[in-house]
Amino acid sequence: MTERKRKDWLTIGSAFYQSDERILRCYYSFLEEMRKAMAGGESSLAKERTFIGLPTGSEWGRYIAVDFGGSTIRAARIFLTGKGYYVIERKAMKSLRVSGEYDLTAEEATGEVLFDALAELVEKVADKDKRYVLGHTFSFGVDRKSLADGVLTAWSKEIRTSGVEGKAVNELLKEALKRRGLIYIEPIALINDTTAALLAAAYTEKNCPIGLVCGTGFNMCCYDAASGEIVNLEAGGYDYGERTVWDYAADTETRQPGFHVFEKMVSGGYVSRVFQKVVTSYLGCVDIPHIGADRMNELITSASIKQLRVLAGKFWHRLISPEEAEGICNLGTSLFVRASQLMGTSVAAVLTYLYGKNMPSEQVVIAVEGSICLHVRGCLPVMAGAAQTCLSADDDSDQTLEIVPHYTADGALVGAAIAAAIAMADGE
Repeated sequence: MTERKRKDWLTIGSAFYQSDERILRCYYSFLEEMRKAMAGGESSLAKERTFIGLPTGSEWGRYIAVDFGGSTIRAARIFLTGKGYYVIERKAMKSLRVSGEYDLTAEEATGEVLFDALAELVEKVADKDKRYVLGHTFSFGVDRKSLADGVLTAWSKEIRTSGVEGKAVNELLKEALKRRGLIYIEPIALINDTTAALLAAAYTEKNCPIGLVCGTGFNMCCYDAASGEIVNLEAGGYDYGERTVWDYAADTETRQPGFHVFEKMVSGGYVSRVFQKVVTSYLGCVDIPHIGADRMNELITSASIKQLRVLAGKFWHRLISPEEAEGICNLGTSLFVRASQLMGTSVAAVLTYLYGKNMPSEQVVIAVEGSICLHVRGCLPVMAGAAQTCLSADDDSDQTLEIVPHYTADGALVGAAIAAAIAMADGE
């Protein structure tokens, strides 16, 4: 690599490097915002009720689960064994958009068409004419008064489907189920993806107080022992100030500039946008086509520089020199490392709020979900390492808290089924 190119990527990459000092600034700031939110004060974080506590592991029965939150919608029939285990007996899924065929996320699409697609998936997994209760993982902001349902306040993740904002989500699903003749299936629980992740992990694991999802978007929740309820933090909205010029440039092109800025630094739906701006600067070109986080990850984990050049040529329709390929790999890696470190600071802040100086002597399990946590190599160890850096700064002892990220396959669906079981037991 020539000295000029090396200097170019190092200069850009250094803007994303999170020193211990920067990590700790984020940690203390997040902790302060959380304390204000939990005390009912003004904060960029939230203290939103979920109206549900942690499972006991004894929840039992067959339930229909629906997951609506990322680029696909899914439904499943799930059997909870009552002994901390579960079986996904059937599953169906559908992409929200297929280029050249349909787009359920466009403003031209209607809520009726969108929820009819959900009902169609439910029909595929449910036995005909059999009664079921249904749990629904819906990963968008809702105004709720109970576990049973909530009103969508505003779409996020670039979804614009008309006729849904301001409506009760499970009521829309119930109407769609009736249109397909599925009158024996009753939606009784509505949760978001972080709550679902926490419920799924806590059903099988001990000492699991936090749920974290980093995929298309980013959010966290935690179990508040004082209220006996899981609290949704809307952590993507944390007002983190240390953004780069490339973060700002990518933000201006989103549907809601200045909104959910932390999410736009860590989640797959936005990190890839920042990567596009970074690579454009590095190559000194006007623009390059945007590629998603999955392709971004594919680039930087290429087996060789030759393979990376082939992929870059395929994705961006331009020739990339070996020197440029190495720089692109390093820049992409720096973005994913930053995302993982920032997630770690938020985990540490929540743990400090929950336990203070009395950290558990046994391991603490963090429920994790989402494509970044699952597919980005090294994400979870880097996240845990950053969390340890923060906790060590506040700990006078030599004891190290063992943080164990736990991924539950199909956690959004499993959590929805558990929510339905808890709602049934509570008589919701």
